[in-house]
Amino acid sequence: MNRERIQEVFDGFSYPICFYDYETISVPVPVMDQTRPYMQTVVQYSLHKYYEDGSMQHYGGVFVGQGEYSCTEISLPTHANMVEQEHERIITGHYTDLLKQMIADIGEDLTKATFVVWHEGFENSRNPTIMVIIPKTIDQPQLLI
Repeated sequence: MNRERIQEVFDGFSYPICFYDYETISVPVPVMDQTRPYMQTVVQYSLHKYYEDGSMQHYGGVFVGQGEYSCTEISLPTHANMVEQEHERIITGHYTDLLKQMIADIGEDLTKATFVVWHEGFENSRNPTIMVIIPKTIDQPQLLI
């Protein structure tokens, strides 16, 4: 492992560093508005925000079904290796409510953070679709890294 090179790369990052991941479904008959057959539709996200002071927060959401909007934060047991704050949510409502919650979790960091993903091609191919699906009433800065 080249620790110096890794540190060099991280020194070029803007904080917070946001590590994010999507989970999707793909079905032949669309079950959600604004989706199409076999579309990779985001139904879960995970977002870790690592701050310059070494602290980290985790945000996550899972879409469990259409209906009247509800967003329930669930409590998780604490562990020695757990991030400083956990924000896990179960979201019911419209599919876009999950995506809006993710953008709200990123918050003001959207325009200044560095975003890191494990599978760049997959995660970043979801971002343009998300920006098209979310109503134009939301400020839509560029998410592509």
